[in-house]
Amino acid sequence: MELLNNEIEVALRLLILINTISTGVDEQLIIFYDYALLHSSDFDKKQISILPNSPFRKEELSIKVKLIKNALKILAQKQLIDVIYSEKGIYYLNNKLTGLFINKLTSIYSKKLIKQAKWVKKHFKKYDEQNIKKYFEKTMSKWDSEFSTYGLFNEGYSYAK
Repeated sequence: MELLNNEIEVALRLLILINTISTGVDEQLIIFYDYALLHSSDFDKKQISILPNSPFRKEELSIKVKLIKNALKILAQKQLIDVIYSEKGIYYLNNKLTGLFINKLTSIYSKKLIKQAKWVKKHFKKYDEQNIKKYFEKTMSKWDSEFSTYGLFNEGYSYAK
């Protein structure tokens, strides 16, 4: 079993994020926030990312979708989060067990995740849901030029679309 990016590790990250955000988030925002949690320096150069900036990090968004879905299922099955169904979609929200569980986390890594989750909340609080998605699209389009520097794509190929 892998230590990082397995369903349990992702579930713990998402639990911390959902608890910190505390307003309910949909799956797409969770995917974006999880990325921002791990790669905060992509959004604020003063931040130190938890993971190193690999030229392949953009691919994480599509690769982690299944992992994140499975992690959310685990959290819901264990009743560590609430799942809210509405006309707008499915939202994930913290409950009283969320905070109780997180308060038991004592590792250096979990403390870093909690600190970064607070940064994510603060950094994105000025955006509504639609503008957060636009912000991520804009940031992803910047990565295309970075990837071109590494010669990963043929000229004219856009991975952000």
